[in-house]
Amino acid sequence: MAQQLGQYLNPQAASIEEYQEFLLEVLQAEIDSNSDPAVVYPILKRRQHLLDDTFAQLLQAYARYVFSQGKAEDVADIAEMIQNLCIDISEFPLGSRANNLEITITGYQTLLEVYIRDAFPYEWARLQNNLGLAYLYRIRGERADNLESAIAAYILSLEVYIRDAFPYEWARSQNNLGNAYISRIRGERADNLESAIAAYILSLEVYIRDSFPYDWAGTQTNLGIAYDNRIFGERADNLELAIAAYNLSLEVYTRDSFPYEWARSQNNLGIAYGNR
Repeated sequence: MAQQLGQYLNPQAASIEEYQEFLLEVLQAEIDSNSDPAVVYPILKRRQHLLDDTFAQLLQAYARYVFSQGKAEDVADIAEMIQNLCIDISEFPLGSRANNLEITITGYQTLLEVYIRDAFPYEWARLQNNLGLAYLYRIRGERADNLESAIAAYILSLEVYIRDAFPYEWARSQNNLGNAYISRIRGERADNLESAIAAYILSLEVYIRDSFPYDWAGTQTNLGIAYDNRIFGERADNLELAIAAYNLSLEVYTRDSFPYEWARSQNNLGIAYGNR
């Protein structure tokens, strides 16, 4: 792998060599650790100054090269490794958040050149869901455009993630779609909130408390926020629905087990009671 990359890049400057060494090191760590953040993150931390547009371009060039040279089974393994790296970079708490998300988006878009829907439907849908997350939180570009891209990606993922075949993934994409609609800038605010509520309610058909308590509580919180901001319907009724959803989330979000989530739901509950 190192030889392939070196031959392709033929670096002319020490700075490019440093990027190359970083990419190879972190990709090898993904392989050796089975994508364990405890192993990958220290490398990202040490080289966080290299997480920039040049790294994104290098990752894309490397991916396209090995995809064009490798056997089908090798390509699948390398694509999985690169996707795991993109996930780790998207969740990496240090460095430039904007840069990290651009690297992630570039990586996902490059992987979609390999993970085509007809040949790899599950992987394609997973990428669409992950791409939606990256666009949802993207810092560069117009916020309205990014949210539209997120919504489009989630809707695409749901073309494969149907409830009967992939119930958990379907519920996850529905919840993510709700998050995008609740933040949406374009369209009517009232309609967007109704779309968010509908998506959360669908998600809760699979995210039941006994099977997926954390996901269930998170979606209850999201649903509470949507009802708290709802424009359609009676304000008093919407506030009662919001309060009920927040209280349900607190059945799982206990202070000892999930202090951050508990505090967030308590804060949301206080706002709802204040508006009651």
